[in-house]
Amino acid sequence: MRAALRRLIFALGALVVLSGIAVGFAYPVLPAALCPVCFGLKMTGTGIVVQSHVGPVQQAEFAALTAQARARVAAELGHFEIPHRVIFCGDAACAARLGLGAVAGLTISTPFGAVVYIGPQGTTPEILRHEFAHVVIHHRTGIMASLNGRLPAWLDEGLAVIVSDDPAHLRAGTGIARCAAPPVRLVANPFDFARAAARDPGLYTRAACATLHFEAQLGGRAALLDALDTLRGGAMLPDLDLGMAQVP
Repeated sequence: MRAALRRLIFALGALVVLSGIAVGFAYPVLPAALCPVCFGLKMTGTGIVVQSHVGPVQQAEFAALTAQARARVAAELGHFEIPHRVIFCGDAACAARLGLGAVAGLTISTPFGAVVYIGPQGTTPEILRHEFAHVVIHHRTGIMASLNGRLPAWLDEGLAVIVSDDPAHLRAGTGIARCAAPPVRLVANPFDFARAAARDPGLYTRAACATLHFEAQLGGRAALLDALDTLRGGAMLPDLDLGMAQVP
């Protein structure tokens, strides 16, 4: 019995290690967050990781941008103290080492915290707010909600766009008046969304509009956040008629 138990523990341990290696190959940004120096990066404190040549002045600029983004997102989605790393890559060589090419921003949520990547074209208040919004959304819903489809990608991305207050995807005003494109042909799967949005940035605009309609029908931001919180316990979102076509 003990021998069988040891074999089981060994097998589970090996599976965890192999899974970690596979994830590391797929997303080099994750091991970079754990070992910045291995990727030509360095930790500057308060969870911020920068390239090794970045000096104190630019480090202070990154810290200020991060603090401002966190404050704005907390005001929109609630205060959060989630372990995270924010990696700033300032050139194409750094982005290439992390396997992210032209990606402006990316958030990877894990059971142990979140890793936010900001690429060479992503050092803007809007991109930082967008990525920190994902950190909070994923924390509220639980990571599995994204993977099993209970949190559709259009809602995850649409709310992040709204919180980012990005004029590229939103009109001035409040509520559904901010819609800049009709909420049609939306994508629910997060991996499909990323691929589709790379070809059609307007997908973010339509997702934001769909989220504005969804939020309005629920009764406002507080009701939307309450609905997101229920996903952690296994609930489903209300099935509202938003007049849009979804792609699974």
